[in-house]
Amino acid sequence: MRPGMQAGAERKPTKRLEYHVCIKGPAIKSCYGCKHSFAECYTRPPKDVIIRRFINRRYIDKNTGLLVQSPKISAAYFHLNMNCLRKDTPSVNTKDIYVHDEVWPLLTEERLARLRTFGLNLAPDAEYTGL
Repeated sequence: MRPGMQAGAERKPTKRLEYHVCIKGPAIKSCYGCKHSFAECYTRPPKDVIIRRFINRRYIDKNTGLLVQSPKISAAYFHLNMNCLRKDTPSVNTKDIYVHDEVWPLLTEERLARLRTFGLNLAPDAEYTGL
């Protein structure tokens, strides 16, 4: 992961709590934040850049009608939109979003421009860390 690839890079991330930039794949259907489906435009660059977070998902139990948290950790996906991210974590900001080394080669100039517009502090000459 490149620490300069996000604002607040001096903080060492914890894998479960951070948000990750990723490219939307065909199996990803809806945003965990707003619950809306990813529109067709999210299948093509540069709008195919979305955010992923590994979480214990919350859901309504069919038997009790109560909100419960799954013990299983799974990926949740979000639009590149702070309103969607804040439905999961109200205090989230761009300092909580990371770009990992395996994603960096996929970031075209158009995708990078979209991430910068979103507010990520991208530093292409940042040095690598061993995460």
